[in-house]
Amino acid sequence: MQRRKFLTTTVATVATSIVAQAEITTTKPFIVKKGEARSGIHTPYRGINPNDVKVSGKDTNGQLAIFDYIGNKKAGVSLHVHHEQD
Repeated sequence: MQRRKFLTTTVATVATSIVAQAEITTTKPFIVKKGEARSGIHTPYRGINPNDVKVSGKDTNGQLAIFDYIGNKKAGVSLHVHHEQD
């Protein structure tokens, strides 16, 4: 077997099996406007600064969450690590 054909076949086979195993969820597209939260509920950080969820883990099957922090004060989350996340 030629090297190029072997590599092409191998890559195609692996890619196909990965796509077949992946959970594909389809949800309707949505827009979260400036100053709004995905759920409509604002979650203030430390009770003061807006920290709105724009994309929830519920939207991405627990794979991703995006927050919009608009703080006027120099405050934020202390340095930390999420051991169970990439």
